[in-house]
Amino acid sequence: MKYIGTMTLLVLCIGVLIAGQLHWTNKIEQASTVKATSTEKKSSSNEKLPFQEVQDVELKETMELAAWNHGSARVLIAGSDSIGTEEEGLAEQVSKRLEEAYGGAITVKHLEYEGNSIDFLAENKVEDYVDFKPDVFIYEPLLLNSNGIEDAVMTTNEMIDTVLEALQAENEGLYTILTPPNPIYGATYYPREVDDLKEYAEKQAITYVDHWSAWPDHQGEEVKDYLNDAQSAPNEEGVKIWANEILNLFGL
Repeated sequence: MKYIGTMTLLVLCIGVLIAGQLHWTNKIEQASTVKATSTEKKSSSNEKLPFQEVQDVELKETMELAAWNHGSARVLIAGSDSIGTEEEGLAEQVSKRLEEAYGGAITVKHLEYEGNSIDFLAENKVEDYVDFKPDVFIYEPLLLNSNGIEDAVMTTNEMIDTVLEALQAENEGLYTILTPPNPIYGATYYPREVDDLKEYAEKQAITYVDHWSAWPDHQGEEVKDYLNDAQSAPNEEGVKIWANEILNLFGL
């Protein structure tokens, strides 16, 4: 009996030791899991989300919502040949910077048109814009191309109204950015049309990129150094000025 009692006590002691070991092992594993989860959450919260650098709240929210809804924010850059079709042109440079900064969270397309606002409306070219279904629309409204036509300002404003109405019918949350084309040396009427565009943007509460303020005075000889040989479009240095003013809106 004494032997049986001793063995029973020994078994109980071993059982208590094993149970204690299992208990503390489980505690350690739980603590490790909690710590790992906490670290993962902290790491996740520290990850840089797309569009955090965008300063304009409405633009930022538009891009975030678009990326959430259909995978990426669609940005359309449209205008005359002033925005350039070549690799060093404004549209290509802005597109490249946006894609480098935001990767798959953004899709950028640019469309150029060589005619004036009257031709654009007559040819119903707005459908080319609608097909892309942009969330953000950066628009140079053919201002220099339309310079000199009768009622240029009224026709340009009518064209902008038509374009925005068509795009907003597809996307009520469209965010629009208006920008004039490049300055040209010694112009007289054209700068007035640029002022009218700025006034139109203010009245319609549309974001306006006033990049002319970053250029040399268009009445001075220095501005020629920022234009191409024909003095009709920006050269590489002019593109940098214009592009930087647009990219500032995107925190770049």
